[in-house]
Amino acid sequence: MRKVRILRFWKEVQLSVAENPVEVLMALVFFLLGIASEWVAKAHEELFNILRYGPILFLLARLFHRQDGRKIFKLLYYASPLLLAGVCFLHDECLERDLVSLLLIQLLYFHATGGKYNSTFIQSALHYVGALLLGLVLGTTVFVALMLIFSSAIYIFELSGYAYTHYLPWAIATGFGLALPLFFLVFDRQPRTLDIEGRPFHFLLNYILSPALVAYAIILYIYMVKILVTFTLPKGGVAAMVMVFVACLFVLKGCQPFLLRSYFEKFYRYASWIALPALLLAWIGTVYRIQEYGWTVARIYLVASLLTLSLLALLFFWRHRDGQYRHTALFALIVFSAVSYVPGFNVTQLEAWSQSARGDEPKKPEPEYLSVHPTTDAIPLGPYQQMTVIEKFEVAADSLRIYRGDSLLYAARLNELLAGQLRAAGLAPTDSIREADHNRLLLIETDSAAIWLEYLNLKRIGGRYAITYALPKLYFER
Repeated sequence: MRKVRILRFWKEVQLSVAENPVEVLMALVFFLLGIASEWVAKAHEELFNILRYGPILFLLARLFHRQDGRKIFKLLYYASPLLLAGVCFLHDECLERDLVSLLLIQLLYFHATGGKYNSTFIQSALHYVGALLLGLVLGTTVFVALMLIFSSAIYIFELSGYAYTHYLPWAIATGFGLALPLFFLVFDRQPRTLDIEGRPFHFLLNYILSPALVAYAIILYIYMVKILVTFTLPKGGVAAMVMVFVACLFVLKGCQPFLLRSYFEKFYRYASWIALPALLLAWIGTVYRIQEYGWTVARIYLVASLLTLSLLALLFFWRHRDGQYRHTALFALIVFSAVSYVPGFNVTQLEAWSQSARGDEPKKPEPEYLSVHPTTDAIPLGPYQQMTVIEKFEVAADSLRIYRGDSLLYAARLNELLAGQLRAAGLAPTDSIREADHNRLLLIETDSAAIWLEYLNLKRIGGRYAITYALPKLYFER
């Protein structure tokens, strides 16, 4: 029986390769570039753009392939590999725009393949997500298996250090460059990737995701009451929390018709009423920070996201209509594309204009070096019960490591550490750092502990700060 299943799966792989020649060709290109990554980095670094934009181009080719019966799309499908060469000439340092481009191609895919009605749109999206997750799981399995095989062979046969350091690109290229796309194609051609009408899906939504979402909603509403009582502004990260909440709320709302029985029907029936106060909270915090610090790439995309989610919430007030998800996807495509790619109006140019306008205000010039020291403001340390003095630590060229004896307590890259601290303080990388922000920047919080820095030295490079040195002083535990 097992042999029959393996042969059947192998037959599906063969059919997928035969039916999708362009997608398979792209996967082979990703694989070859992956194993030749060291040579590429030394000789032609621009070829890495093929890997950078590879998922976007792969899904674009897949979208052309799905448009049956039209010669123009068939022509575009077979011509799409030429885009792999075209992206080599792109020079874009905006990482956020790359992530948005990946989101947009998926929204375009959903809009083109999902149909007009909410049920077909959600069903198509779930099918895609299921195929992608299965491909990712199997691709990761291939990667782990190759890592174990290579490392075992190197250890047993005492191979050279060169072999030890160069098997990783082979494992990554095979698992994620070749296997993942092929497995995605195999599962995407199946009539069903997720059993959305079965008991596992029913259990997941009714007993795990929906109760968690209700608890999340309660926490947000308690926080809103606290803000009203104390008359304070929302924290910087609340807008992101609200976006996750509202997005999950309407995704799970769209899944309810596929359940055997919905135990949270009333909760999702009033999804728009539940979402609007949370969206208002996010809008208040976002508008305040834009007025205080100006526009940045992240805040422009934040506003675009809030506009999209607000429209989705408003559309569901018209219950007799259908297609709210498809209309919202189209709206998001237009808005995000406009702020990402329109010359003179895209995110990087808007950020530069906004920050230069703020530079015209009468204020002190930004210092090239900044030393962040504690202020006299109170530091909230309520959850932490135990404090120890940090005696052993390392500040290398690009990382901070803190030890207790020989045990590693904390490790982080300096650029990631600073990015996290700025987010916690509600600041963008290009914002000015005021004295009121110092204490928040000096307190590093993890899931179970916190670290207090005696000081933090920063240097401004290209309009953004980077850490030159950090002196950890105290370690707090819950």
